[in-house]
Amino acid sequence: LDTGRLDPEMRARTYRYRADAYGELGKFDLALGDYGRALDLVAFDAIVLHSRGVALGRLGRHADALKDLDRALLLRPEYGIAYESRARTQLDLALDAPPERRAALLAGALTDADRAIGLLGQEAEARLRVDRGRIKFYMGRIADAVADFTRALEVEPDSLQALSFRGAAYADAGDLDRAIVDFTRLLRLEPGARVVRMARGFGYFQTQQFALALADFDRVLTDAPGDLAAVYCRGAARVRTGDTAGQADIDAAMTKAEADRRD
Repeated sequence: LDTGRLDPEMRARTYRYRADAYGELGKFDLALGDYGRALDLVAFDAIVLHSRGVALGRLGRHADALKDLDRALLLRPEYGIAYESRARTQLDLALDAPPERRAALLAGALTDADRAIGLLGQEAEARLRVDRGRIKFYMGRIADAVADFTRALEVEPDSLQALSFRGAAYADAGDLDRAIVDFTRLLRLEPGARVVRMARGFGYFQTQQFALALADFDRVLTDAPGDLAAVYCRGAARVRTGDTAGQADIDAAMTKAEADRRD
């Protein structure tokens, strides 16, 4: 690469391939370096700009990622995967944005998600529907979000993301029975999903199925003994099943949380 024997376009392409390989390995800092070298050689390359934007996003640099994705789409307006990536980036930015900016970012994300679905179609429908459903969820359009997650599951019945987010949407809407069904389906596929097991435990607790809730909180604590939320919830479930010793769990969780706050 550094001998000068390759023409600039071939050198740029080789840097891009190496950057892509670094990205596959999770070495995004190294990937950024090579994407930058590629762009020094061929400045107006939509593919490299898109790939660098994705790498920046993976490093949490969402504002910088958005700039690269904007440039990529100016150069290549029908670039479906870049719309997909920009939708995700705008959603990431929206989640940390103040309310006055959040609405505009979510609206932009939804527009990009719609465009991505129109351009990429069936080849990526399941993941695109999940992405669009997430955006609608954070916009407060819960029924529309559920519709997208449901379509994703029609295309890909074992989609862990679709099951997780649809379960969360059902729970947000107060439809706890359906939420529990989705969380149970997911846990059959991925028994170690602690966050989902906690969510199902909450669902059981709220529907007064305290023995089932206790089993879920116990399982979480088997996998993560120091999880204070699970200790507290296990204590509450034990108390509701008539086990007054559960108060010790509640007290221990509260004491540890207060100590952590002081530290």
